[in-house]
Amino acid sequence: MFTIVTQYSDFNELSALFDVSPKIIWIRFGNLPTLKIAGILITQFDQTTDFLNNSELRCFEIIPIFRLLKA
Repeated sequence: MFTIVTQYSDFNELSALFDVSPKIIWIRFGNLPTLKIAGILITQFDQTTDFLNNSELRCFEIIPIFRLLKA
């Protein structure tokens, strides 16, 4: 099993469409430099580990809190 870390929805959509097995970590912060992405993943370490260990889940979305407040 492998995991794709992406900022784009394409991988998640393709995974669902073709029923393929990679796990997707979808970082929904817009276009960011690699160091900022690494920082986000570090802050979400426990949740990411739980996701990777759960065989039933396919996609883990990391969304900025200000987007949740706008909804």
